[in-house]
Amino acid sequence: SMLACQQAMKVSSTSGMQATLLSSAYNTVKRVPLGSGQITFYSPNSGLQNNIYGTWFSAGSSPSGATGDIVVASYYTPVQVGSKSFLYQASNTTTILPVIVSATNPWSLVYFHYTIDARMGTGV
Repeated sequence: SMLACQQAMKVSSTSGMQATLLSSAYNTVKRVPLGSGQITFYSPNSGLQNNIYGTWFSAGSSPSGATGDIVVASYYTPVQVGSKSFLYQASNTTTILPVIVSATNPWSLVYFHYTIDARMGTGV
Protein backbone atom coordinates (compact mmCIF):
# COMPACT_ATOMS: atom_id res chain seq x y z
CA SER A 1 0.00 0.00 0.00
CA MET A 2 1.01 3.58 -0.60
CA LEU A 3 0.47 6.19 2.08
CA ALA A 4 -0.09 9.95 1.80
CA CYS A 5 -0.62 12.47 4.59
CA GLN A 6 -3.70 14.67 4.22
CA GLN A 7 -4.85 17.74 6.09
CA ALA A 8 -6.86 17.11 9.25
CA MET A 9 -9.13 19.87 10.40
CA LYS A 10 -11.33 20.95 13.24
CA VAL A 11 -14.17 23.38 12.65
CA SER A 12 -16.24 24.06 15.75
CA SER A 13 -17.51 20.66 16.92
CA THR A 14 -17.03 18.92 13.54
CA SER A 15 -13.69 17.44 12.54
CA GLY A 16 -12.54 15.68 9.41
CA MET A 17 -10.03 15.34 6.61
CA GLN A 18 -9.31 17.62 3.68
CA ALA A 19 -7.64 16.44 0.50
CA THR A 20 -4.13 17.73 -0.22
CA LEU A 21 -1.83 15.72 -2.55
CA LEU A 22 -1.49 12.17 -3.82
CA SER A 23 1.89 11.41 -5.33
CA SER A 24 4.38 8.64 -5.89
CA ALA A 25 7.62 8.01 -7.71
CA TYR A 26 7.66 4.74 -9.67
CA ASN A 27 10.17 1.94 -9.05
CA THR A 28 10.93 1.83 -12.78
CA VAL A 29 10.86 4.56 -15.42
CA LYS A 30 8.01 4.09 -17.91
CA ARG A 31 8.99 4.02 -21.59
CA VAL A 32 5.95 5.81 -22.99
CA PRO A 33 4.24 9.09 -22.10
CA LEU A 34 1.39 8.51 -19.68
CA GLY A 35 -2.00 10.14 -19.35
CA SER A 36 -4.18 10.33 -16.26
CA GLY A 37 -6.48 7.64 -17.71
CA GLN A 38 -3.65 5.13 -17.46
CA ILE A 39 -3.41 5.15 -13.68
CA THR A 40 -6.03 3.31 -11.66
CA PHE A 41 -6.36 3.65 -7.91
CA TYR A 42 -7.72 0.92 -5.63
CA SER A 43 -8.78 1.01 -2.01
CA PRO A 44 -6.70 -1.47 0.02
CA ASN A 45 -9.68 -1.81 2.36
CA SER A 46 -12.47 -2.69 -0.10
CA GLY A 47 -10.60 -3.29 -3.36
CA LEU A 48 -12.91 -0.82 -5.13
CA GLN A 49 -11.48 0.72 -8.28
CA ASN A 50 -10.97 4.52 -8.36
CA ASN A 51 -11.17 4.69 -4.56
CA ILE A 52 -8.60 5.27 -1.84
CA TYR A 53 -8.99 4.55 1.87
CA GLY A 54 -8.86 7.43 4.32
CA THR A 55 -8.65 7.67 8.06
CA TRP A 56 -8.11 10.53 10.45
CA PHE A 57 -7.00 10.51 14.04
CA SER A 58 -7.63 12.52 17.18
CA ALA A 59 -5.28 12.11 20.15
CA GLY A 60 -3.76 9.04 18.50
CA SER A 61 -6.96 7.07 17.84
CA SER A 62 -9.53 7.05 15.06
CA PRO A 63 -13.06 8.06 16.17
CA SER A 64 -16.04 6.03 14.98
CA GLY A 65 -16.91 7.02 11.41
CA ALA A 66 -13.51 8.56 10.74
CA THR A 67 -12.44 5.93 8.19
CA GLY A 68 -13.78 4.96 4.79
CA ASP A 69 -13.36 4.73 1.05
CA ILE A 70 -12.96 8.00 -0.86
CA VAL A 71 -13.73 8.38 -4.58
CA VAL A 72 -10.58 9.86 -6.13
CA ALA A 73 -12.35 11.89 -8.84
CA SER A 74 -14.53 13.62 -6.23
CA TYR A 75 -11.60 15.20 -4.38
CA TYR A 76 -8.45 15.05 -6.55
CA THR A 77 -7.39 16.28 -10.00
CA PRO A 78 -4.37 14.92 -11.92
CA VAL A 79 -1.62 17.51 -12.30
CA GLN A 80 1.13 15.30 -13.70
CA VAL A 81 1.27 11.64 -14.70
CA GLY A 82 4.70 11.12 -16.19
CA SER A 83 7.35 8.53 -16.90
CA LYS A 84 8.83 8.74 -13.37
CA SER A 85 5.99 9.78 -11.05
CA PHE A 86 2.44 11.02 -10.66
CA LEU A 87 0.91 13.94 -8.77
CA TYR A 88 -2.74 14.64 -8.02
CA GLN A 89 -3.85 17.74 -6.12
CA ALA A 90 -6.98 18.57 -4.15
CA SER A 91 -9.84 19.70 -6.38
CA ASN A 92 -12.02 21.04 -3.58
CA THR A 93 -11.96 21.80 0.13
CA THR A 94 -15.00 19.76 1.13
CA THR A 95 -14.52 17.95 4.42
CA ILE A 96 -14.01 14.20 3.87
CA LEU A 97 -15.19 11.76 6.56
CA PRO A 98 -16.72 14.43 8.82
CA VAL A 99 -17.46 13.41 12.41
CA ILE A 100 -18.98 15.51 15.15
CA VAL A 101 -16.24 15.33 17.74
CA SER A 102 -13.89 17.78 19.38
CA ALA A 103 -10.56 16.70 17.88
CA THR A 104 -7.30 16.84 19.80
CA ASN A 105 -4.15 17.09 17.65
CA PRO A 106 -5.95 15.83 14.51
CA TRP A 107 -4.01 14.23 11.65
CA SER A 108 -5.05 12.09 8.69
CA LEU A 109 -3.77 9.66 6.07
CA VAL A 110 -4.95 7.97 2.90
CA TYR A 111 -3.86 4.51 1.84
CA PHE A 112 -4.04 3.30 -1.75
CA HIS A 113 -2.86 0.81 -4.34
CA TYR A 114 -2.45 1.79 -7.97
CA THR A 115 -1.76 0.20 -11.32
CA ILE A 116 -0.34 1.90 -14.40
CA ASP A 117 -0.85 0.82 -17.98
CA ALA A 118 2.55 1.62 -19.52
CA ARG A 119 2.58 -0.83 -22.43
CA MET A 120 4.24 0.34 -25.62
CA GLY A 121 1.77 2.19 -27.82
CA THR A 122 -0.64 3.14 -25.02
CA GLY A 123 0.77 6.63 -24.51
CA VAL A 124 -1.41 9.69 -25.02
